[in-house]
Amino acid sequence: MLIFRTATNRTTLANAVRSGRLVRLDEGIYSTDTQTDPIVQIQQNVPRVLAYLRPGCVISHHSAILEDFGAADGLVIVSDPAVAQSYLHHLPGLKVLAVKGPGPVVGDSELTAGGVYAASVWRAALENLEPRRRLRALGRSIVAPPPEIEAFLARRMTTSVEAEGFLQGVNLVMRESGQWSAECARVSTLVQSRLRQMAALAPGMSPWVDHQRVRLFEDLANQLLRGQFGNEAFWGGRLLDFPSRPVPGDRRFLNLAFYESYFSNYIEGTEFAPEDARVIALEERQDKAQSKEGHDIRSLYRLYADPESFLREDHSPDEFIANLKFWHARFGEHIDKEAIHPGRFKDKANRAGGTWFADPAQVEGTLRVAWEIGQHLSEPFDRAVFRAVSTVSIHPFLDGNGRITRLAAANVLGRAGKMRLMIPTVFREDYILALRAFSNGNPVPVIRMFQQAARITTSVPFDRSFPELTQWLRERNAFLPPEEAKWRPAPEESDLRPTKKPKPSCFSGPGTYD
Repeated sequence: MLIFRTATNRTTLANAVRSGRLVRLDEGIYSTDTQTDPIVQIQQNVPRVLAYLRPGCVISHHSAILEDFGAADGLVIVSDPAVAQSYLHHLPGLKVLAVKGPGPVVGDSELTAGGVYAASVWRAALENLEPRRRLRALGRSIVAPPPEIEAFLARRMTTSVEAEGFLQGVNLVMRESGQWSAECARVSTLVQSRLRQMAALAPGMSPWVDHQRVRLFEDLANQLLRGQFGNEAFWGGRLLDFPSRPVPGDRRFLNLAFYESYFSNYIEGTEFAPEDARVIALEERQDKAQSKEGHDIRSLYRLYADPESFLREDHSPDEFIANLKFWHARFGEHIDKEAIHPGRFKDKANRAGGTWFADPAQVEGTLRVAWEIGQHLSEPFDRAVFRAVSTVSIHPFLDGNGRITRLAAANVLGRAGKMRLMIPTVFREDYILALRAFSNGNPVPVIRMFQQAARITTSVPFDRSFPELTQWLRERNAFLPPEEAKWRPAPEESDLRPTKKPKPSCFSGPGTYD
């Protein structure tokens, strides 16, 4: 955990360094982790470091379109209205370039409370279309190279809905900030060109399928088949067997069902202590003020804990789609969920930040193509990863998409009699960043993220009593937010390694879908 120097703790920090309880990473930056390389610690805590160095700044320009903000490349660019001229901070393994620019504007997202913001995709597009300025201190421009900008914009305009929504977003940023009028005009030209291209869609390309997403799904399937990113460790029976139904005298099934549903709800903001959530899920007691959240906890747990609901088969795209609608209807069957249209696909476009998901008219067709692509995967772990990522990328419902798609992935493993994939709160940021990377065209982080989730879940002693199991998870930091802690491996956790040579890629796509 990082600790930053203030006017009142200088002496305390110095004493802690002398006694070996802290290590000094850089001027004013200390850590309780005395073993991990300072470079790694700095790169893993970029938002908190920036909040110390440049409170109120916005991660901007080229850094704003990179999945890790440029930490892996050793450079993060921020806009800061407080600087008179560009300033370069040198840290272990990282440079932070502060350029004069506006603070947070409409759409920018806050990464740390009262500290650092990330530019919205709309602002990022406008900033990266600014005239290229080569800075002598860097030997490069602060804006992305033209091919990267083109790819970034293309990913946000895969349908007419996305293209028009993106144009609305950049216009809003321009109006609210009073800046980037010339850049906004360029975006408008690009959007109009994109709309003309989509109007002249090539013959054989169905308008009812999101072909941009299909290409992402094909790439993910190919990478899973190659088995080079950790998933090969779970081939050939290496993923542990696990009860797919409750067994008398065996706590494992219901303990996992509870914690799968608990952490899945927590990812989406339903934040209860595990003991309180268990009372709501099992004993149907809750405060009236917690009605909606209490229903979410109870309905999702009941889906995981009921084999007849949880283990539904899908031998065709029709059955798969029917299962998604069934689970969504069961999840949203209480009165507080009427607005999300339980059991029905969305009737309007939805997005997370600046990322638009599949057009409503393309949801069912794209789900069918995803099901067909998934049939090329033979290993239960690979099929579950593909099911989770492809379905959530489509976002077929108005709400509840994350919870239902994680349930769909668990269904794949449950039907195979294998250990499912639990994502503790401490691992939430890795999960979200990996999905964001996939949306940006990189499937590798989601494969690595899910194999880490499998390692974690495999290590959990689900055969213990609920209080013992909960205490074990607390000792591993499972319930802490990722900015406060990391997962603490148990002494008995094993290092799962591949037992096979990687398979060559053999998936060339499903052909044309009308």
